[in-house]
Amino acid sequence: TYSNTPSRIINGQKADKGEFPFIVSVETIGHFCGGTILDEYWILTAAHCVQDPDGSDAFPASDMVIITDAEDDWYPDGSKYQVDSFYAHESYNFSNSQENDIALIK
Repeated sequence: TYSNTPSRIINGQKADKGEFPFIVSVETIGHFCGGTILDEYWILTAAHCVQDPDGSDAFPASDMVIITDAEDDWYPDGSKYQVDSFYAHESYNFSNSQENDIALIK
């Protein structure tokens, strides 16, 4: 699930802390995907973040954490939550990664 492609944000600017409180970092050893808070239990993310090309889980849920309210990748100011489980869309296919590329994290 890690990519060597360069960032696609051109002329972007750093958001102020708290400007987008519904955005989270999905992490194992470090940030690898973003997500959006749906409610107190669920995060919306991309299926390619949780599923490998062969259809297996990219990581065990127990290795993943959600970081909220962090100012940057070093999150001493953010809150850390252990992932319980995740569910990629049942019709997601890595070879056509734009279709059904959606997942839920609990």
